[in-house]
Amino acid sequence: MPRWSLGVVALGAILILVASTASASSPANRTFTPPYVTASTIAHQWSNSTGVGRTLVSTATANRSTGIAALNLSASAASLYSSQVGTASPTAASGFQVPFHVSTNRTHTITVNWTLSWNSSASGSGCNAAGRCSEGNGQGRVYLLVIDRTNHTTYVSGPPAYKLFVSFYSSRAMTFSSGRLDLSLTLKAYLVSGHSYIVKTYLWAFAAASAPHLSGAHSATATFDMAAPYGGALNWVSIR
Repeated sequence: MPRWSLGVVALGAILILVASTASASSPANRTFTPPYVTASTIAHQWSNSTGVGRTLVSTATANRSTGIAALNLSASAASLYSSQVGTASPTAASGFQVPFHVSTNRTHTITVNWTLSWNSSASGSGCNAAGRCSEGNGQGRVYLLVIDRTNHTTYVSGPPAYKLFVSFYSSRAMTFSSGRLDLSLTLKAYLVSGHSYIVKTYLWAFAAASAPHLSGAHSATATFDMAAPYGGALNWVSIR
């Protein structure tokens, strides 16, 4: 099975994807493996917080040489009195965009394979009589899309365009969870010779802590760790 190298040209803060000569003239069937030298990386963080007593951390990195994508999220919130409220919710995405061409007009099968490992925790300080809780929670997902850059069409592996690999929650004492998973996502799309395509695959996660209006003081925490020694390894990308 042939292996292909990938490359990227950077212009200021904008990454411009270019296919190598080998990629442009390659046959319809191929498998890409690290290093993803012509791929661009995805590394984004967002956050939202309100009220008092909240802290949050959100980091995301992706390494084309190793194919490793990493995330690290942490949130805490507190309401010191019944009239106060605190919320914190960091979100991050990390992964790769791999350029490719096809040589035949037909339905192609695109598959990505990831190895994922993570550690997470959540805590809350209880609920009131109405069922309103101080709580921590989070999720981890893997996405797969194929983008036709020639006619601006996006193909997804769904709906939805992702697989949920972990979800955690607690409104009581601290709970912990960890895991390791080999996961593949596949989509089929009719692709056209001469068009320029991108396989876009990435990890997405959030961790949220909420301490709403309850009697007395309340707090909540949530963490989601996919940084070293945890993380996601994009093992290969296949176009058939």
